[in-house]
Amino acid sequence: MSLSVWMKRLFGGRERPGDDFSALDVYSRGDHDHALSIFSQVIRAPETVPPEELVLVYYLRGRILSMRGRIAEAVADYDEAITRDPTYAGAYAARGSLRFECGDYDGAKADFDAAIRYDAQMPGAYHGRGAVYLQSNLADQAIADFTRAIELGHDAADTYAYRANAYGRNERWRECIADYGEALEREPQNAEWRFFRGTARELAGATDDALEDYRKALDIDPSFEDAAEAVGRLTGQQ
Repeated sequence: MSLSVWMKRLFGGRERPGDDFSALDVYSRGDHDHALSIFSQVIRAPETVPPEELVLVYYLRGRILSMRGRIAEAVADYDEAITRDPTYAGAYAARGSLRFECGDYDGAKADFDAAIRYDAQMPGAYHGRGAVYLQSNLADQAIADFTRAIELGHDAADTYAYRANAYGRNERWRECIADYGEALEREPQNAEWRFFRGTARELAGATDDALEDYRKALDIDPSFEDAAEAVGRLTGQQ
């Protein structure tokens, strides 16, 4: 049986769109409980699908398990996908993300390196490796990877915020402020990023703008003690 037949069963008899089945089909069209059940059935009967499709099943089941916080099981599925296809960039990137979350930064970097080696156009892999570099205080490398991720279309708020952090570590305040601005355009209610932009503005000598950011951060989160201290310090109300 081909995976398309399993997918047809999964989606209540509907054909899957196009030829490229991806995790997004499951997320946007599916019941994850049902999807997990179908993927597990396929894995229990691996002879029913072509080998290249079984790799995809392990990857997709790993994605669902990861979303549910079943990290060890998700990693095991990514391991299996990679064992079956050692060039599967998506599985490396997904496993790298989980390793990063678990504090295994060396393992995460190795996975992101592999993902980029097999697919140099994967923006998420550059974002992930940039986060590893940032964690390791390698600001220049982090900036390069976040920049590449953005160039490839990964212009998410956290990518700009992470790159802003890296610019700040190099005391490149203009770029730092600009990137926090990009991040805040996408997530205007993020109190931490408001505060960090305020800090960068203050260090750059723009105290009025900094005060505005500190106040806004405090408006968003009245319990934000660092923002309250900064407002008090700049207004002489401590």
